[in-house]
Amino acid sequence: MRRILMLVAVLGTMAVAASGPINAQNQASAMTPVGLVSCVRAFYDPQVYNWLSFQNNCSEPLNITYYWRANDHLGSSGVAQPGRSVNTGFSRSDIDSHGGGWELYPCPLHYFPVAPGGRYIENGGSNPQSYYCKHE
Repeated sequence: MRRILMLVAVLGTMAVAASGPINAQNQASAMTPVGLVSCVRAFYDPQVYNWLSFQNNCSEPLNITYYWRANDHLGSSGVAQPGRSVNTGFSRSDIDSHGGGWELYPCPLHYFPVAPGGRYIENGGSNPQSYYCKHE
């Protein structure tokens, strides 16, 4: 199982994904264009030290990859079942002091974000990238 684990992102501004909902036809293809950013809600989770978390509000499990936009562009990813969250381990003050916010690249379970050319997205940047989800 190949997982890209890094940390970077933007709280209010999220990545703009290529359009196309998840469906059986898309899941069968090797690379799937998706529009899942609207499935993810960013919030500070009072049950987990008020750390920034990303909640899956869709009906399917998601692999949520996120990156800092500023400085190091590092990020991470995690799987969130419907209604569940992936937390970043960063508080509001951590995020405010780091600056830049987050980029999000949510994909269906067992899929990872890739650039239109097919390369895995390995770090964030100052501009959210268009992406597709590639089956691992």
